[in-house]
Amino acid sequence: MTFPLYYLLYGYYAFLVLWGVIFFVAVYHMLRFSLKNFVSLLVFFVFIGVSIIIFLISFNYINIIDWNKEVTILGNIINSTKY
Repeated sequence: MTFPLYYLLYGYYAFLVLWGVIFFVAVYHMLRFSLKNFVSLLVFFVFIGVSIIIFLISFNYINIIDWNKEVTILGNIINSTKY
Protein backbone atom coordinates (compact mmCIF):
# COMPACT_ATOMS: atom_id res chain seq x y z
CA MET A 1 0.00 0.00 0.00
CA THR A 2 1.48 3.32 -1.09
CA PHE A 3 0.23 6.80 -0.31
CA PRO A 4 1.67 10.32 -0.60
CA LEU A 5 3.33 11.72 2.48
CA TYR A 6 1.19 14.86 2.42
CA TYR A 7 -1.75 12.80 3.71
CA LEU A 8 0.01 12.90 7.08
CA LEU A 9 0.20 16.67 6.77
CA TYR A 10 -3.60 16.80 6.61
CA GLY A 11 -3.71 14.97 9.93
CA TYR A 12 -1.32 17.56 11.36
CA TYR A 13 -3.59 20.36 10.11
CA ALA A 14 -6.60 18.72 11.76
CA PHE A 15 -4.63 18.47 15.00
CA LEU A 16 -3.73 22.18 14.74
CA VAL A 17 -7.38 23.14 14.30
CA LEU A 18 -8.40 21.10 17.35
CA TRP A 19 -5.47 22.47 19.36
CA GLY A 20 -6.35 26.04 18.28
CA VAL A 21 -9.91 25.69 19.54
CA ILE A 22 -8.74 24.32 22.89
CA PHE A 23 -6.06 27.05 23.08
CA PHE A 24 -8.56 29.88 22.56
CA VAL A 25 -10.97 28.39 25.09
CA ALA A 26 -8.13 28.20 27.63
CA VAL A 27 -7.07 31.79 26.92
CA TYR A 28 -10.66 32.97 27.27
CA HIS A 29 -11.01 31.28 30.64
CA MET A 30 -7.69 32.68 31.82
CA LEU A 31 -8.66 36.19 30.79
CA ARG A 32 -12.12 35.92 32.30
CA PHE A 33 -11.41 34.21 35.60
CA SER A 34 -7.77 34.20 36.61
CA LEU A 35 -6.03 37.50 35.93
CA LYS A 36 -6.34 38.72 39.50
CA ASN A 37 -2.76 38.54 40.74
CA PHE A 38 0.81 38.44 39.48
CA VAL A 39 1.22 34.65 39.52
CA SER A 40 -1.82 34.03 37.34
CA LEU A 41 -0.71 36.78 34.95
CA LEU A 42 2.74 35.18 34.77
CA VAL A 43 1.21 31.74 34.07
CA PHE A 44 -0.92 33.31 31.34
CA PHE A 45 2.10 34.77 29.52
CA VAL A 46 4.19 31.61 30.01
CA PHE A 47 1.34 29.53 28.54
CA ILE A 48 1.10 31.76 25.47
CA GLY A 49 4.88 31.96 25.08
CA VAL A 50 5.44 28.21 25.30
CA SER A 51 2.56 27.61 22.87
CA ILE A 52 4.07 29.99 20.32
CA ILE A 53 7.53 28.43 20.71
CA ILE A 54 6.15 24.91 20.19
CA PHE A 55 4.23 26.06 17.11
CA LEU A 56 7.31 27.73 15.59
CA ILE A 57 9.53 24.71 16.24
CA SER A 58 7.03 22.34 14.64
CA PHE A 59 6.64 24.74 11.69
CA ASN A 60 10.42 24.76 11.15
CA TYR A 61 10.58 20.95 11.23
CA ILE A 62 7.67 20.61 8.81
CA ASN A 63 9.22 23.00 6.29
CA ILE A 64 12.28 20.78 5.73
CA ILE A 65 10.26 17.69 4.73
CA ASP A 66 9.61 16.84 1.08
CA TRP A 67 5.86 16.19 1.18
CA ASN A 68 5.68 14.80 -2.38
CA LYS A 69 7.43 11.54 -1.50
CA GLU A 70 5.41 8.36 -1.20
CA VAL A 71 5.27 6.04 1.77
CA THR A 72 5.01 2.28 1.33
CA ILE A 73 3.47 0.27 4.14
CA LEU A 74 3.57 -3.53 4.12
CA GLY A 75 4.93 -3.50 0.56
CA ASN A 76 6.70 -6.85 0.74
CA ILE A 77 3.81 -8.62 2.45
CA ILE A 78 1.00 -7.41 0.18
CA ASN A 79 2.91 -7.66 -3.13
CA SER A 80 4.47 -11.03 -2.36
CA THR A 81 3.77 -13.76 -4.88
CA LYS A 82 5.33 -16.60 -2.87
CA TYR A 83 2.98 -18.92 -1.02
